Amino acid sequence: MNIFRKANINDFKAIEKINSQTHRKHVTAEFNYFRDTVSRFNEDSFKMKIDNEHIFVVAVDHKIVGYSSHKFIELKDDPVIKDQKIFFIEDFCIDELQKRKGYGAFLF
Repeated sequence: MNIFRKANINDFKAIEKINSQTHRKHVTAEFNYFRDTVSRFNEDSFKMKIDNEHIFVVAVDHKIVGYSSHKFIELKDDPVIKDQKIFFIEDFCIDELQKRKGYGAFLF
């Protein structure tokens, strides 16, 4: 059974694993742009992300197979763009063993 839900602190290890897979691909493909780091965030910074952003997971049989994180960004006093809030998709990641199964559709 597929479940789409808001992430919680207990999801840290699964999300960090999936994020590391995606980051590794970025480092390999675009090494001029991405730093080769062990992890993008730790448990404390993940808690802050949960508190300040919208992070959602898709789980299959209680196992997280993907996640996405979003936040609102306020544009103000820009010389070209009118003041507004925009919805920014920061991360959109699916476990490398679960790709091409339609799970991304739950997150987008």
